[in-house]
This record gives sequence, C-alpha cells and structure tokens, in this order.
Amino acid sequence: MPSIRFNDQTLDYLPTETVLQCLLRHRQQIPHGCQAGACQSCRVKVNGPLAAQQMHLAQQGLRPDEQADGIALSCQLQPSEGLEIRGVSPKSDQHTARIVARSALNEQVWELTLGTRLRWQAGQYFSVSVNGVDYRCYSASNLADDGNLRLQLRRYEGGQVSDALCRAEVGSEVTLQGPLGDFTLRSDARTKRILLLGHGTGLAPLLALAQHALQELPATPITLIHAYRSTQQAYHCTTLEELAKQADITVASASWADSAASELDDVLDKLGALSDTACYLSGSTDFVRHYQRRLFMRGASRSHIFCESFLDFTQRA
Repeated sequence: MPSIRFNDQTLDYLPTETVLQCLLRHRQQIPHGCQAGACQSCRVKVNGPLAAQQMHLAQQGLRPDEQADGIALSCQLQPSEGLEIRGVSPKSDQHTARIVARSALNEQVWELTLGTRLRWQAGQYFSVSVNGVDYRCYSASNLADDGNLRLQLRRYEGGQVSDALCRAEVGSEVTLQGPLGDFTLRSDARTKRILLLGHGTGLAPLLALAQHALQELPATPITLIHAYRSTQQAYHCTTLEELAKQADITVASASWADSAASELDDVLDKLGALSDTACYLSGSTDFVRHYQRRLFMRGASRSHIFCESFLDFTQRA
C-alpha cells in the first residue's frame, strides 16, 4: 500500500482519497476548508518529484512563486505513488478581526459583521476560521467603505465553522485569509443591462456587486434575483430591502427546482432575450451549472456569463 510521509510520520494512503482526506483520516492537524481548491488553506510542500499533471491540478490558483517552491493544495492532490510532504506556515495574508454583530436572517441563515481595516473588491470572498485549523469561504455582502465586513452564512448544526461563528460572542476574534477570487464587476462587459442571479447565500456577493454597479454604471438597468430551493425558506436582509428602493434596480425572489420549470424560470422569461445582458451567477455548484446553461439558452453570450460557485454541504451530506 502506498504511503505518505508527513511531518516525520508515515501514513498509509488509499488511492481513492486525496492527500487531505488521508491526513484527516489519520487525525493530522492541517488547516482546511472548502475541499474544492478555493480557500487555499490546506497547502503543503511537496518534497521530491511528482507527475507534472498531478502537480498542475493541485497548484491551480496558487501564485507563481508558490508553484515554483513546490507548494500544492492537498485537497486536490491525488498521487499515484508514495509521497513526502510537510505542512507549511500559515499564509502571510492572514488577518484577525473581531465580531461586531451577528443576527439570524431566518432559521438557517445568519449575518455576521466583522470589524476590520481590510479592503476588498465587490464580489470577493474570505476564508474564515475560528480555531485556525478549520476554514470556510464566505463572500463579502458590502463594499469596503465603512470599516466593517459583512458575511452571510448558512448555519449547519454542529458545523466546525458556521455553527461556531454563530455561537461566538460579540467581541470574539476570528482569522481571515484574503480577499480572494475574481468574481468582480467586469468593465469589459459592454452590455445594456446587468442580471445578478444568486441562490441561497450566493446572494451575498451579488449585494456587493449591485452596490458597486449602482456607483460605477448608474445608467445601466440592474435586475437582482434571489433564488431559493422550493424546499427551503427565503431570507431577507437590510441591504436587500435598501436596494429594492433604488430606481435603477429591480429586485425579486423566486423558488427553483432541479428538474422542472419553476417560479424562477417564469421570472427569467419576463426579462426576454438576454443577448445584451451581463449575467453574474452565484450559488451552489448544482445551481450554477443548471442556470449557466439556461441563461445561455435564453440568449446570453458565454463570454458574458460570470460564475461563482460553492459547495452545498446539505447536498454533500
């Protein structure tokens, strides 16, 4: 059986698992989060040669200097033979922030306000940890102009990060990595209107993008649609209510389902052809894949459909 040499320990490795899964199975302490290569918290240093294709897949999104130094994302690393790795020190862009406020938006979704001096672009996200080991990614729902960072998160009972964040006392300290991501307003998308379509807490980056678009593109009509599964409950927040009062933006909520036409499809039908529209699509992987195709079928250009997806832990379970 192949083995992984990690921090002077030899661990048996199953060919069906990633390096991160192997380390967690052996109860090794390693920062980790999304397990999809987005949060970049599970980095390791690979000692010795490894197949170029395997390294390429495990280094997506890392800086060129990190790639040259043999850094890889353990959640994306599946070696075909024995491997020696070691943990790396936390990323230099780690920051601390304090919880200023938290509130429940419905039974499952919470809004968290963090006090920080960090700056970010509308649409970007942060990797957040309570204990410095377990990380999850959450998008900013506001612009970086008031000294606070607002996040919206779905609370999973017993969740290592979401539940801990919702239980944490105001004034508690959390660790942030970021800002990350390039799901930002595209100045090169020269279209006549903007569609912002988000599922669940995928609404968060769209709230920031809507505020940014109102500032930068005041003459461009904006439609913001908050989608939710027919089996779940929609949620509302102050920012969404304030945007609904703006003259240049139309705000709607609609349910959706995987298989059949839904309330959301009826709302999209009323928009007509989307050939002149920049579409920003955010939500669970299933939702993004589903509606990326549907927006294209409604006339949106592939080059004008911008996507941000995240893992839906209820679906994984």
